[in-house]
Amino acid sequence: MSINIGRLIVLFQAILGVINSYLIIKVFGLGITSDTFFLSMAILFSFYLFLVMPFEQFIFYFHKEKSKKNEGKYISYQYILSLLVCVIGFILFMILKPFLISLYTTDSELSVNITNTINYLFIGYAIYPICYVIEKHASSIGKINSSIMLELTPNIGVFLGLIISIFHDIESLSLIFMIRSIFIYIELLIGVYLIEKIKFDFNLEYAKSQWLTSSLYSNKVKLIKTLPTIIIEVMISRVLSNYSQGYVSIYYYANRFAVILKQIVIGPSFKIYQNKISDNISKSNIKDMFNNIYTYIKESLLIYTFTAIILYFLIPQVFMFVGVDKLSVDDVDKIKDFFVVLSCTQVLIIIENSISFIMFSMEKIKVMMFSYLSSTSAFLMSLNVGDFFYSTKPLFTIGSSLIVFYLFMVLINLFGGYCEKNRIL
Repeated sequence: MSINIGRLIVLFQAILGVINSYLIIKVFGLGITSDTFFLSMAILFSFYLFLVMPFEQFIFYFHKEKSKKNEGKYISYQYILSLLVCVIGFILFMILKPFLISLYTTDSELSVNITNTINYLFIGYAIYPICYVIEKHASSIGKINSSIMLELTPNIGVFLGLIISIFHDIESLSLIFMIRSIFIYIELLIGVYLIEKIKFDFNLEYAKSQWLTSSLYSNKVKLIKTLPTIIIEVMISRVLSNYSQGYVSIYYYANRFAVILKQIVIGPSFKIYQNKISDNISKSNIKDMFNNIYTYIKESLLIYTFTAIILYFLIPQVFMFVGVDKLSVDDVDKIKDFFVVLSCTQVLIIIENSISFIMFSMEKIKVMMFSYLSSTSAFLMSLNVGDFFYSTKPLFTIGSSLIVFYLFMVLINLFGGYCEKNRIL
């Protein structure tokens, strides 16, 4: 029953994402304003990926500490650390903002637009680390549906901002970003209410030991995962911003379709999968762990591939049905083409996420370092070669580079997993 409710919530989240995508097109179309919207979101999201590094392995260590009867100390430590990270994040962003914007685009006009609006978005992101810990905490104690609802809250803010923009016939990114920020604070309040009352048991010696063990390990884990993600986002944004205004938006519209489809297909399954795997590893239940891996990957890939094929043919009909008049037939075709490539990468991401979570949980840090380093190198090489020989074909350049990256990730992780399986068995 709980899983079914979770799937309904995720379905609602996905539908809201589709509606928001349509409303963004309706309000901004394709151009510098929509590019500003997507790049502002990408810049802050990437920045905060670094800041939440200490909490990456929250679920795994929560179960581990719970088995040692240290649940209260662990939770207290995580929440206090998240408050400190919020303060550090605020200071760093104020200092690094011009540099971060220059990383993502070489277009001076676009840079000015981002500079003028991103602070409104940052107001909400400033407390993201606390919200992130609350979401992880909710998942850890089995409140998967609550965790998903919390993740959904900021998107509701974007929806309301877009609706207000349409009704009042204004194109104000500042308004939309401000409303989204307000809803992040609402997420914080809801999260505090939903989480069971915690008996805070902060212990300084325990906090020091956790920082030297779980948090530093989580930092390594997150850094290994985050750097390639940010490098990919930065390089893609820079390549696309060299073309006509709107190309960045075409990529992000197509990516939203691919990601939203994965949300519908996966639902709360991955959060459940993470809890199961963490529990299997903490109890050394290897047989059940491998069974959970096989079941999750098989079911997810079959459903995602089937639905992606259907959606590909429905994209033009969707735009015609909703009556978007700011996109040409050529624009829709470009979105479809990018969707094909990005759907293929999502298939590889489903496999990679399921395996890499296990490698991280089993603390196979060297395997993961080699995996991400090799894959990132392959991506950059593919991107540079593609940009040199196919400078007029951004789809081919970006698409082939992304597929190369995730294919390398999957193959290296599978090999590492195979070796680990033989070692255990």
